[in-house]
Amino acid sequence: MGFLLRGPIRPITKIYQACIQEDARRRMNGEQLVQALARLAELADAEQISLHCAHDLESNQFWRALQFQHRGIRQGRATRGRIHNRWVFDLPAHEVREAQVAEVLKGEKTLEILDLIGVRQQFTERVKQRLRKRT
Repeated sequence: MGFLLRGPIRPITKIYQACIQEDARRRMNGEQLVQALARLAELADAEQISLHCAHDLESNQFWRALQFQHRGIRQGRATRGRIHNRWVFDLPAHEVREAQVAEVLKGEKTLEILDLIGVRQQFTERVKQRLRKRT
């Protein structure tokens, strides 16, 4: 299917690499991975998700379709001479409620995606901590 390589969940959470198996593209797999990361980042009170993508890749269309905003460019490494687009997704500020947690944890697919991006245990612990604080 695919994977996301990301930095730590911080106010600005960075995606370093996103890769979807070629025969699995355009089937919502990439979108599901990004949505799982967005949910995790929201629960951790992150403000945005950010990434850079070489300007000549088709994946720029993917980020635009997911409502990421183009926020500038940077020069890539000298070896390839590529220009990189900066894409940003602003996360909504909100408090986590039990219903939101239940929605995020609902279904096997979400848990599979969290496993794929290697954060299921961290995510579950974070949710439990927040629920304990409320009681």
